[in-house]
Amino acid sequence: MRTRTLLAAAVGISIAATAVIPSATAQVIAPVSVVPAAVVNHIPPVIGGTVWHPSNVRVKGRHVVYHTLIKNGAVALMWIDASLLKFRLIPGPMEPEGSPMRAIDRRPSTWVPHMAAAFNGGFRLGDGVGGYFYNGTTVQRMRNGYAALVVTKTGQLKVQVWGRDLKTTAGAMSIRQNLPPLVWKGKAMTKATDNEATWGEADKGLWKAIRSAAGVLADGSVVYAYGYNVKPSVMAAAMVAAHVQTAVMLDMNQSWPMGFFYNSPVRSNPPVGHRVHPGVYREPDSYYDQFKKDFVVALTP
Repeated sequence: MRTRTLLAAAVGISIAATAVIPSATAQVIAPVSVVPAAVVNHIPPVIGGTVWHPSNVRVKGRHVVYHTLIKNGAVALMWIDASLLKFRLIPGPMEPEGSPMRAIDRRPSTWVPHMAAAFNGGFRLGDGVGGYFYNGTTVQRMRNGYAALVVTKTGQLKVQVWGRDLKTTAGAMSIRQNLPPLVWKGKAMTKATDNEATWGEADKGLWKAIRSAAGVLADGSVVYAYGYNVKPSVMAAAMVAAHVQTAVMLDMNQSWPMGFFYNSPVRSNPPVGHRVHPGVYREPDSYYDQFKKDFVVALTP
C-alpha cells in the first residue's frame, strides 16, 4: 500500500485534525458559538474546533461540498448540501450481486460531468447485510431493523431504517441496506459487547480497519465518513459529533472505502477529483467509469 506521506502529498493535505488545505478559493468555516448549529443553513455543523474546507463547486453561488479531518486525523468527513444536489446510486457489475442495470448506468457521460462528490456503497449481499431494491426490482428482501441508503426517484438521499421510518419501496429508485444503524436518533449504536465481526469483519479479523459510513442530519444534509484503521465506535462517535441523526455503515477494508470531492466540473471534461483522506487507496478517477462495486454520486444540476 502507498505510504501515507506520498498519499498526503498527492492530495496536498496533512493528516493533522485541523490541517489547512491550500486553495486559492479556500473559505474557512470557523467554529460558531453564537448561532446554534440547528439554525445555520447551508454550512457544515460545528464540531468543536474543526475547520471545514469547501471544494470549488458552487450551486447558486454556494459551496455545496465541505471536508475536514477529525479524531486526530483518523476520520475524514465530507458534508454534502442535499438541498442543491441530486444523488444517484450506480450499481456495479460485480456488486450488489444480481443487480439490474439501466441503460444510463452504463453511460458515465450521464454522471461524470456533473459530479460534485462520490462515495462507495456497501458490503456483498451474500454477507447477510440486508436487502437491496433497484429500479422496481427487489433483488434481496429487506431486513427489519437494518439501515439503508435510500435514493428516491427525484434524487434525494436518505438514510433510514426498514420497519421504523422506512416501510415501503414506493418512491425509491434504490434501497441499499448494510447492517443495523450505526447511529439512530443522534446516538451511537455501538456497544461495549460488540466483537470484531459485529460491524463487518475486517481482513485478518482485526478490530481496527479502514471503514466508511454515511448519514443524514436533521436538515437533510448528508455526511460521508472515512475512517483510517479505526474501531466502529470511532466511526459512530464521528457521526454523532457531526450532528448526524441516522447513519449506516458502508464498505470496509483497504481498497473499497472511497470518498472523493470534485472541483469545478466542466461539462466537456472530467472534473478534477481529490481524496477526502490521504489513506484512500484508489484514485479519484475510479468513478469516472463503471466500477466493479456500487457507488453514490452527488450531482450538480
